[in-house]
Amino acid sequence: MFAPQRREFLAMLRELTPRDWDRPTTCGEWAVREVVAHMLGDLLGRVSAQRDEYRPDQPLPDETLPTFIDRINEEWVRAARRLSPRLLMELYATNGVVHDEQWASLPANQLSESVSWAGIHPAPVWFDAARDLTEYWVHERQVREAVRRPGGFPEVGVVLDIFARGLPYALAGVDLGSTECIAVIGDPLGAWTLVREAGSWWIRNGTDDGEPVMVIVAAEELWRRWTRRAPFSAPAPSTPETVRDAVLAHVAIIHSSP
Repeated sequence: MFAPQRREFLAMLRELTPRDWDRPTTCGEWAVREVVAHMLGDLLGRVSAQRDEYRPDQPLPDETLPTFIDRINEEWVRAARRLSPRLLMELYATNGVVHDEQWASLPANQLSESVSWAGIHPAPVWFDAARDLTEYWVHERQVREAVRRPGGFPEVGVVLDIFARGLPYALAGVDLGSTECIAVIGDPLGAWTLVREAGSWWIRNGTDDGEPVMVIVAAEELWRRWTRRAPFSAPAPSTPETVRDAVLAHVAIIHSSP
């Protein structure tokens, strides 16, 4: 999915005016140009680390992983302010091909980077790649909303399906009492059932398991909640508060903000 995602994104970027590139986004203090620069940095960093095994940046002795990520992201974006929008797009397009070729060269089930928000250390290549897909998708959505150009690929249901795979890890540290089965519905584009067996939570697609506790949230709200981008409206009143809060507290990004 990387190639069509990038193709649609670049097509939209080429339509932007100089003023559009300076519009603020919901990604902290970054404007559109800085979000695009960040996405380019993610792409180049992935190729350098994965293809070339080149990892010059490491956390400082007192840094957590989220703080480390925030620092190097800000350093990169600050330096990339010297690049024009045209050059950002050219670098993103040409190096995107190298990025895709590198991912395609790896066996899907080979072990790769960790996906910390799912508690998987290390994760298989397919999940690591899926996590990167959601990273690009979320930032693209921030850009599209800033410049009022809807669209994008893939649909939100695909992204939610990736995010939902972190729910067993999110629920593991929460006391949900006697709750043994939870159905999470991202209305109308996704549904997942979580079942507790032998003290662990397991997830599968669909909602055909008995009478689960229901957590129903609009898909557009759900991805924002799981990426800390917006408040949410209350799900169905019959949902126990502890279950609702545990599901909606899941965060499918690396973050350091409170």
